[in-house]
Amino acid sequence: MLTVSGTSGSSGTNGTSGTRGTSGSSGTSGSSGSSGTSGSSGSSGANGANGTSGTSGSSGTSGANGANGTSGTSGTSGVNGANGTSGTSGVNGANGTSGTSGSSGANGANGTSGTSGVNGANGTSGTSGSSGVNGGTGAAGTSGTSGSSGTSGAGTISGGTSGYYAKFTGATSLASGIVYDSGTNVGVGTASPGYKLDVNGDLKVATSIGVGTNPSGTTGEIRATNNVTAYYSSDERLKTNIVKIDNALDKVKQIDGVIYDWNDTFKKKYGEEDGFFIRNKNSGIIAQQVEKVFPHVVADREDGYKAVRYEFLVPLLIEAIKEQNVHIENLKNELTDLKNEINSK
Repeated sequence: MLTVSGTSGSSGTNGTSGTRGTSGSSGTSGSSGSSGTSGSSGSSGANGANGTSGTSGSSGTSGANGANGTSGTSGTSGVNGANGTSGTSGVNGANGTSGTSGSSGANGANGTSGTSGVNGANGTSGTSGSSGVNGGTGAAGTSGTSGSSGTSGAGTISGGTSGYYAKFTGATSLASGIVYDSGTNVGVGTASPGYKLDVNGDLKVATSIGVGTNPSGTTGEIRATNNVTAYYSSDERLKTNIVKIDNALDKVKQIDGVIYDWNDTFKKKYGEEDGFFIRNKNSGIIAQQVEKVFPHVVADREDGYKAVRYEFLVPLLIEAIKEQNVHIENLKNELTDLKNEINSK
């Protein structure tokens, strides 16, 4: 009967061969039994010593071979034992019956295990158990901190003109205004400003202007640290009712040129002495005197104080000089006549 063999171990050393006995006469072979299915081979044990061979019987008919079992992985072969010395050959007699097999050698060490087979398919799931009773509601957790706001999406504005500041024409609508920014200069009413501020149109300043200096804050006052150059319209074609100034010299004689100090009322209104715009010692004329002889050059300001347009006095002074020159010429003529009269005597 065949046993299921394990993986082959290493072969043991061969025992020494026994002396060959005389061959007996061959017996008749028994019929071979059918072979069982072969098991996987175990590791081979070391070979025992060979017994003496009996006489060979006649061979029986071979049984059908059983199917081979799957072979296990072979173990490493054991070291071959040294060959025994051969016995002397006896005379061949009739084959005797086979001697008994020698005892099996010790099993060799097991070979390494073969690789694991593929996992079988999962079995079907068992039926679900019944649901447990719901637990009570836990206390609410504290609120997490709010995440930072996302960036705003890019909006689109249409209807404007590049370079112009926008103005609202309705609650939700925009259009271009009149202020233009070239990146270097700003224009009001112009798209090609040539200066830091270029105004194409009328300009009104509610209080004061300072050119090269701070504005004074006094309504209507202009202060400049350099020349103020201006030309007045004086073309005859723009004038009517032209009349020369008469008695100009007499008028000038009624106006005094004076040196004076500003009082505390002026200093409170315009500021203390600064050595440039406000000086304690000044020279000028008295508006009330001018108003009596040349009233159209005097005006009352909104604060109630009188002011004089000094440039309007120039024509009066011109005519006064001319009248004085006539007097001088007359005196010169009279003096010449007197000299001629004296010399003629």
